[in-house]
Amino acid sequence: MIVNNQKKIDFFKRYFSKKKLICVDTEFERKKTYYSKLSIITLSDGDKFFIFDILENPSNLITLRDLFKSKKLLKILHGGSQDIEIFLNHKINIQPFFDTQIAAGFLGFDKNISYANIVKKFVKKKIDKTHQKTNWLKRPIMKSQINYLKKDVIYLKKIYNSQIKLLSKFKKLNFAKEEFKLLIQNIKNNKGINSKFKKK
Repeated sequence: MIVNNQKKIDFFKRYFSKKKLICVDTEFERKKTYYSKLSIITLSDGDKFFIFDILENPSNLITLRDLFKSKKLLKILHGGSQDIEIFLNHKINIQPFFDTQIAAGFLGFDKNISYANIVKKFVKKKIDKTHQKTNWLKRPIMKSQINYLKKDVIYLKKIYNSQIKLLSKFKKLNFAKEEFKLLIQNIKNNKGINSKFKKK
């Protein structure tokens, strides 16, 4: 669902009002920018999914800022360093969060495992990453792009549930949590700036 009117915003708020976790992904442009240009935020609970077009409706950030401020809501990401940078730049609380890519590293997988590969490993699904390098600043959003956005978040809950069990079984959950803390501290120290540009 693309959240593009007040009725859908109200439904989104009610839907997540009592949820304990939310799966998160962002689309943005940062190849030639000092700070990322946020385009889209996609959210899911593993069942329904919601697409917020920030480029068209920047006021949607207020809705997300209100929801994310809850410290009881766990945010699930994959390879989320750039997502976290974006949320911090927009003063959106991302803590507490869980990064499935970091967790995978503690479970013996490649520490930089792609989302497509982690879905294949934990969910036994093959996903199409054709739109991975799409220009997300271009409008309108196509149906194939909507399907891509959906699949980028819809499996995160299943992956998270599997990883939590394994991390607990092998007594590695606390190590992963420490790594999450280190990640966000490093991002805060960098002040959300594109590191490539900062070096220059």
